[in-house]
Amino acid sequence: MLNRVIIADTSCLITLSKLNLLGVLADLYKEVLITPIIAKEFGEPIPNWLIIKDLTDDFFFLQFCLQVDEGEASAIALAMEFEDCILILDDWKARKLAQQYQKNATGTLGTLLKAKNQNLIPNIQPLLNQMKINGFHFSEELEKEILRLANEL
Repeated sequence: MLNRVIIADTSCLITLSKLNLLGVLADLYKEVLITPIIAKEFGEPIPNWLIIKDLTDDFFFLQFCLQVDEGEASAIALAMEFEDCILILDDWKARKLAQQYQKNATGTLGTLLKAKNQNLIPNIQPLLNQMKINGFHFSEELEKEILRLANEL
């Protein structure tokens, strides 16, 4: 699993940055790929462990732009260039699209759960509260499931 390519979309970067937890991605994965579009959408200085990678071909990107936004489309298109990768996508439609192409996807909440399981963060509940304040939307059912999996219920 250590050699798996990790590709993050903008929402994950923005959310973790607002929580002052962007470095958790580096702690979990060492290197994370993003596209130039995602780097621009993020709008903050890019740490050296975030690797900006251009697409080698626009074919999938142009197809995916018909269904999801440019950042998500670029992330999924980049994933098409790798056999074994994990996409960090929060948008449901983007995750469904990635799954249609047999790409593994998780989200920011799954990333936080993994960080909690690896003792990189003490608790998820206060982070979920802060995410809601910052306008991140998720269902009550998903929140309960994440807290259950984190042993915080």
